[in-house]
Amino acid sequence: MIEITLNAEKIQINSGTTLAEYLKEQNFSGSLGVAIDMEFIPKDKYEQVVLQQGNSIDVLAPVCGG
Repeated sequence: MIEITLNAEKIQINSGTTLAEYLKEQNFSGSLGVAIDMEFIPKDKYEQVVLQQGNSIDVLAPVCGG
């Protein structure tokens, strides 16, 4: 198990988990913006990014308005 921070909340996940696996497990879907340690991650890289101890992940959904 490793500890990461998701949207300012510390959580434990299995080591070796990819970003894609984690987002699916947490039922995140649709258009999302994801940053790890303040670096934007393109959607086509989600399968390749393995989450690491101490990562800070921000998941943002688009907001419409004016």
